Amino acid sequence: GLICDSGPSGNFLRSAWNLAIRVKSQPILLGFFALLWSFGLHNELRYQLRKFPSQFPILSIMGGKDEIIPPWHIEKVFKPLTSHLKIHFSIFAKAGHLNALKSSPEEYRKILKEFLDTI
Repeated sequence: GLICDSGPSGNFLRSAWNLAIRVKSQPILLGFFALLWSFGLHNELRYQLRKFPSQFPILSIMGGKDEIIPPWHIEKVFKPLTSHLKIHFSIFAKAGHLNALKSSPEEYRKILKEFLDTI
């Protein structure tokens, strides 16, 4: 199985913008993030995920208040693949980027355990 927490982004440039400009307030970081994260700007994600075995289990953990990679950026990657992959979406309404475990530790552990128990 695969566990994704606060990603991946199906709107890569906007996510990089959110991190570089809105969060870090350093425009120079936008280019750095773009080159560091993905030369193809994550356009290869769906192609790569289609190579996974049919019904491959994925847990997608999203923060409802994530200002860097909001849920719709993540859903843009996974929604077209729901017939091929077995994707479980979990949105933590109060969580931001990469802090669902911190904001809701019991709920996070429960969802993680349930996912792991199925595989």
